[in-house]
Amino acid sequence: MSLGTYNKRKARAVAEHARKENWDAVLLSEIRSVNNGVEWLGGDEDLVVIIYSQRAGILLRGDLLRKWCEEGQMKKQSERSVSVKMDGTVLTATYQPVYTGNNEAEIEVAKDVLLEHTKWAKKEEILLVGGDFNAHVGGGEVRPGTCGQFGIRESNQQGRELLAWCEENNLAHVNSFYSHKNRGTWFNNSLKRWYEIDGFLMKKSQRHNNVKKVNTVGDLTLSDHKPKKIILVRKWRKYNRNERKKQVPRIKWVKLDDEVIASQYRRRVEDLLEEYDDAEDADITSWNKITDIVIKAAEEVCGREEKKIENPWMIGKDEEVQRMRDRLNRALERRNLLAVRQRENPNEDLDNEITESREEVKNSRKEIKRETRRWETEWWEKIIEDCKSAGERNDAGEVYRNLKKLGQRERKTAAVNTNLTKEDFKVHFQKVSEKRFENTLEEIDNILEEVEDIRHTEKARQWKDQLEETPSREEIIEQMNKMKDSAPGEDGVRLRYLLRGGPAILDEIVTMVQFMFNNSADKWESSLKVGLVIPLHKKGDKNNPNNFRGVVLLAMGSRILARVLANRLRIWSEELELLDDNQSGFRKGRSTADATQIMIRIQEDTEDLRICGSINRLCGKSWRGKVWERSV
Repeated sequence: MSLGTYNKRKARAVAEHARKENWDAVLLSEIRSVNNGVEWLGGDEDLVVIIYSQRAGILLRGDLLRKWCEEGQMKKQSERSVSVKMDGTVLTATYQPVYTGNNEAEIEVAKDVLLEHTKWAKKEEILLVGGDFNAHVGGGEVRPGTCGQFGIRESNQQGRELLAWCEENNLAHVNSFYSHKNRGTWFNNSLKRWYEIDGFLMKKSQRHNNVKKVNTVGDLTLSDHKPKKIILVRKWRKYNRNERKKQVPRIKWVKLDDEVIASQYRRRVEDLLEEYDDAEDADITSWNKITDIVIKAAEEVCGREEKKIENPWMIGKDEEVQRMRDRLNRALERRNLLAVRQRENPNEDLDNEITESREEVKNSRKEIKRETRRWETEWWEKIIEDCKSAGERNDAGEVYRNLKKLGQRERKTAAVNTNLTKEDFKVHFQKVSEKRFENTLEEIDNILEEVEDIRHTEKARQWKDQLEETPSREEIIEQMNKMKDSAPGEDGVRLRYLLRGGPAILDEIVTMVQFMFNNSADKWESSLKVGLVIPLHKKGDKNNPNNFRGVVLLAMGSRILARVLANRLRIWSEELELLDDNQSGFRKGRSTADATQIMIRIQEDTEDLRICGSINRLCGKSWRGKVWERSV
């Protein structure tokens, strides 16, 4: 919010407005003050503070003010920028110079000072920069991650330079990612146009998770600028030392498809098993130790997956990027030194040197932009060529791996986030689990009374003995081979790690599964009783938990036992003819697609009967044969 000449009357008006709107903080710009200061206003309940410099200021109230005081009233004040830090958040208010045609040096110096304020925020702290940038950012800008597609008309030169500065310093122009009406914040009476020169900047990595809404507040009573309003969602990662979890590495498990890599992995697993055998407290039937063995062997042999970066075309270009950045830094340093010399010695003729230094800065930035675009184009062309060649070889796996590299880079609309927490999903899925039966327990009991009791038959007794028989090694391994290598549980163990680990690790798995079968769950290891619940969004509002479906990822040891039990129950129910003949789902040799096809045929036959009935009523018996001949 622009304030103008700073005085207590205006300060009280802003504080009263913030109280009415229930704003926690107000970032002030275009202040005209002689010096820096801190102003306290109001009483105990309505206490506010304004931390201001010569051209910018920040108003705090409520919980933010209390936390700022509790943490030592940390602040940073410069001529055109002011920053405060509290509760893991850094707020920065700024007022950037207006471009007058020959003050590029002043603008660059102000941006350098603002950059120092942004660096005050640590990696894990939330950064929000707001104020009057005197730069209009329009719509249709193509800078993924730095700005969105929304805006008024086209950007002016100052807007494009602001976006270039944001791109260099890993910042995002938040306004442009959100569509809202009446975007303009300042009206030019000469041109009769609205400009969006006020707004917010944030770290690129924080924009998705920490911003809920951005809009323009239609209030011109305190300033000739319309204020911008942003709602932040501060999400913290809670750490419980009593539930210390080991970070599972992201492993290139696809490499195990290579027989050479698989043999190396098998030998490494055998070596680690021998090391556990030699240990005094060795308990190799423990699932936790099996997990440690296969994860360690897979990580050593296959290696870790590289962390995905936003601009993959920059990989391997570190030296060239550093060279171009060094050139830009030298040009900026020379230009700033000349600007300082000109201010200190106004009579010295430095116009030509200053012009040359500005041109050098522009050329350096153009070189960075040109080379970056060239690398990006080459990267895209290589992806396209790899997909084309893989398609010619009918290698679908390679096609999908290349397409996976693309991600969602061309998505135009902003991501829709959910404000639901882990606890919200936990409570919701517990409620859903309580209502998992289609019928009440009384209805189920009534149904059972009407069903014939076959437990006393010889066939039922034989199958009861087979169900209770301890699964053999062959049965367990057979079911493991039939399982899909789907997403692992919380421990990160994939089925492929166990099948490729060799006979020794399979023997340990068999022993563990047999122990689980013969003992109640309270005797199992706790890691085998943990299920990782993944909420998958189906459709509709992402803030409504009913629009999510929970998928539980069991530990692989428990999953193997579940597979063995499911196979036995399937055979048992088929042999005793316990299932209805019309049930097709989850039955071997049957398919819901067959049932669907039958329903379609019945519907088509019904339609034919209706048509024939209509013809009989309209045309009579004499026309029946002719109509049939024509239809055929």
